[in-house]
Amino acid sequence: MAAEIVQIDTQDFTSQTYGGQDTGLISSFEVNTSLSSSSYIEYFVYDNNQNILSTDYNFNQYTVQNNGQSAGSDNTISEIIIDPEKALIDSGFDQGEYITYFNFFNKQIGSELQQLYITEISSDRTEIRLDSTSLTDVDIVEQTTNFVQLRNDSPYFLDFYLNFGENQLPIANNIQLDNQDPNNPTVLIKLYEALPEGIDVNSTLWVVTLVEDPVAYKVTFEDAPIIITDTVPVKGPNFNLDLKDQVNNSTISSNYTSLTTTTLTSSFNQLSSLLEEKEIDINIDYTDFNNFIHFSSVQARLDNFYYKMSLLEGYSSSISTINTQITGSTSSSLVVSNNIAIYESQLNKIITNFD
Repeated sequence: MAAEIVQIDTQDFTSQTYGGQDTGLISSFEVNTSLSSSSYIEYFVYDNNQNILSTDYNFNQYTVQNNGQSAGSDNTISEIIIDPEKALIDSGFDQGEYITYFNFFNKQIGSELQQLYITEISSDRTEIRLDSTSLTDVDIVEQTTNFVQLRNDSPYFLDFYLNFGENQLPIANNIQLDNQDPNNPTVLIKLYEALPEGIDVNSTLWVVTLVEDPVAYKVTFEDAPIIITDTVPVKGPNFNLDLKDQVNNSTISSNYTSLTTTTLTSSFNQLSSLLEEKEIDINIDYTDFNNFIHFSSVQARLDNFYYKMSLLEGYSSSISTINTQITGSTSSSLVVSNNIAIYESQLNKIITNFD
């Protein structure tokens, strides 16, 4: 199942943006993306606590679609297509929730492989001096001069960034080549804001400009269901057993009539009580009244039981009296039988309704 991808605001991350009161200092212009050999994409993977899990300073899993040229310009309008889900999976992240962050830069002075380093920092941390051990003096002079000329020729204010890696990108406003010592040229940088804490002398960096604004996506992978097999399958019946010499005695079939015509009064009453029950059989300790008496009275329940037992004794006594008077009586046998049946019916009804 495809992951859920939502584009999010990049300003919640570490890259700086201009404050609201200063945006009017920058000329408004239309950006027509022009990719060059110095263009590259940085790719970062964050967790939900904004901790970096993975970095790639040369991300190449993208395609570029050229849409022609802008009116009155030689710049090519290009569309960069990136699949955040595929980028995460290729980075080894395919479960959970992540944030993917993409920067689009042009390298101006140095690179992630040929870095500058800070040699001096002003007291207000807004001016720094840069040197390099991986760039030659000729490289420093050439790249800095070309970048200064690019900014001078730009029809709009061209700000740039000091890339310290890990998506740390302080904005810089001005740059100058200090070539007073031909044997040791250095670069002077004026920052938009004070240098962030944690960056000090000997911190390494390279100078970049934006190709396009960064983009970020929240990618959520749906958790795959975990199937736990904790049962043991039961084998089916074995129909191949040799049972020809064995006799199977089946249970005798019974019906309601055969069950209720027993001569044992106690068995008949017990069966009648069971057949009348409609609720499930629950495990109740009837030796403690608190287990089954909540809304009625214990005394009322006992009085009721005593009353029913008195009725049972009265009906049983009446039946015995009638049976004793049958001998030598001239009464109709039909009348006697009816009277006995009435008493037995009342007696059975009370016993059947006992809980």
